[in-house]
Amino acid sequence: MPSKIIPRQAYGRYPALINLANDPIIAHRAPNAHDKWEKGQLWDDEDTNQVWMLTSYAAGVPVWTELDNNYLGIMWTNYVGAGPLTLAVNTGYTFTNASPVTVTLPVGPVIGSQIYLNDSNAAAAGAGLIVNAGAGQTIVYGAGATGVGGHADMLNLLQQTDSMWLIYTAANTWTIFTANGLVTLV
Repeated sequence: MPSKIIPRQAYGRYPALINLANDPIIAHRAPNAHDKWEKGQLWDDEDTNQVWMLTSYAAGVPVWTELDNNYLGIMWTNYVGAGPLTLAVNTGYTFTNASPVTVTLPVGPVIGSQIYLNDSNAAAAGAGLIVNAGAGQTIVYGAGATGVGGHADMLNLLQQTDSMWLIYTAANTWTIFTANGLVTLV
């Protein structure tokens, strides 16, 4: 009879993106082909602060995929400029702009790549974000989609903070998974 796995830890937003049935392995090295565990096992090299997950087995050999250098999966940066910005995958951005900032989604990410956008000054007159699709890409939100190379606008909003979570869900397609604020697709 199969045993029931009861998650002990959860990582990510609610509901959790990753539920773990066992604790991460903490070691002084990276995992290798001899480290065979259950799929989903996390491995933390405490010397380099790199995190891996056992994602599959190929011909009986474990495939360890490096996640990034923290358990949250997203590196955060504060952008204080006013000029255009090309975004990086698996990064969260906080903007404190008093005028609209134009950002462009990256080209060539892998499916599952994420970007978080947070405009801390959205209530200011003229603040907000214009999110351009990368070359040949579209942005999808609910039942709507931009044309190829279109954009999603979060402009002149009335909330204190507006945010957008985008996930690369298919070839040349960024999906707005959630948005706190009014989004207009163009």
